[in-house]
Amino acid sequence: MIAAWNADGVLDACLDSLLETGAAGDVEVIVVDDGSTDSTAALLADRSDSVRSIRNERSVGYCAAINQGAELATGQALLLCNSDIEFGPDALDRLLRALDRPGIGLAIPRYHRPDGSLQPGCSRFPTIAGASLLAAGLHRLLPDRLRARLAPTHWSHRWSRDVDVAMGAVVAIEAELFRALGGYWPLMYGSESDLAFRAAGRGRRVRFVAEAEVMHVGNHSNRRRWSDPERARRIASSELVFLETHYGRSRRMAIRSITSAGFGLRWITLSLLRRPERAAEYAAMIRVYVRGVD
Repeated sequence: MIAAWNADGVLDACLDSLLETGAAGDVEVIVVDDGSTDSTAALLADRSDSVRSIRNERSVGYCAAINQGAELATGQALLLCNSDIEFGPDALDRLLRALDRPGIGLAIPRYHRPDGSLQPGCSRFPTIAGASLLAAGLHRLLPDRLRARLAPTHWSHRWSRDVDVAMGAVVAIEAELFRALGGYWPLMYGSESDLAFRAAGRGRRVRFVAEAEVMHVGNHSNRRRWSDPERARRIASSELVFLETHYGRSRRMAIRSITSAGFGLRWITLSLLRRPERAAEYAAMIRVYVRGVD
């Protein structure tokens, strides 16, 4: 299941790779065209023999579009996808096999960028200790196996393991579990964290599958919607909503204070290094963490 908005530059390759890597050829492909204004609709019309598509006249956002597609899917497992990904050989089969492991409710692949470099895709649920470690930059001193547990955003991703949270560009999940959890929340970002947290509350785990390789362009559509600082602001807002939804006041305020201090240090460093574009992203996140969500 793919949510697409103005994706004519990447959707063809995504669909080709998905159909080629299909598990035993038994793949139901659903694309929700979320109000695209480019040639996405025409592209999908040309593929009507192998792809089922629905079109929104106006954009409802990625998460709502994925939920729309999930309502139509008939399989026991759902594959929730961005439009700017390409599956490697056997990637889909490996993800689906991971869902067969006892206690696993979600499975995610190993991402790489178009140039072949690693794109980190794993994270932890926020903790005071974790926020302190990242804010102070101490995670850089840890051996890789400790980073995998304590700071997985900076881990090598070289082996498969259970993780707290995974980037939502590709998520394999049991259909029954997704529907029982009510699907994705309505915000653009943070949906994977919320979904994983609620799944953990039901005793289900997230499995990172290092052998399942996926190329991810990254923000192909969102770059057409928002500037980098605006995107950073929205990410920060979703992080605060996650804290407010799932954590008590004292804990979330401590994490919020520590994280904003870490952002401040990065903003100062990047400003001194004369990297204004990256500094502007942290400045946007600091404003959200200090002022709160509107």
